[in-house]
Amino acid sequence: MTYGKKVRPNEVFVGGEPGIEGQVLAAVKKLTNGSAVLRSSSSQLEAIRRDPLEGAAWQALAGISLGVVLVASCVGYVAYLLSIGSRYRAEFGLLQAMGLSRRQLAPLAGFEPLIILPIGMALGTRAGLRMGSLMVSSLATPGSGPQAVPPIELATNWAQILPVYIAVRLIAGASLIVLNRRALQMDLRDISSLTE
Repeated sequence: MTYGKKVRPNEVFVGGEPGIEGQVLAAVKKLTNGSAVLRSSSSQLEAIRRDPLEGAAWQALAGISLGVVLVASCVGYVAYLLSIGSRYRAEFGLLQAMGLSRRQLAPLAGFEPLIILPIGMALGTRAGLRMGSLMVSSLATPGSGPQAVPPIELATNWAQILPVYIAVRLIAGASLIVLNRRALQMDLRDISSLTE
């Protein structure tokens, strides 16, 4: 750009109250006598949502990330149950030798894992939401410059996350049942070898 050339604006952003976007566009079109190209933010967002390639890519990425969350959560919880399984086996063997029945030991066996699962899911959800907002805010504001126009909004699709939560609970419940059966099914010889 040279000093002798005049600089004229070539783009104008016009805002209005929600719900009157059509009236604002009509007023601007009347002012410009049809010589300007008008684009509304809602129509551009709708075009982005309708773009099949972009929508498919984001949906595939969301599906892959939910699959990774499901696998990591289940593997971590099953590893936790396996790590406490040997301890449970020894403790419950001693408690059975002292006279407690399997029916009395079952709530005791399930208490700790059933408390850890919802706490872990709540903390993981909270951390994920916080990390998402931190990542989006760092992309929306480049350093110390102005914020992006229009502002970036972060939305969570709970309808996609709910099946993952249900699957994690089902897998955790099944693995807990297997752990309890293995820990509570001991014969007297196993119990006597644990006490020595």
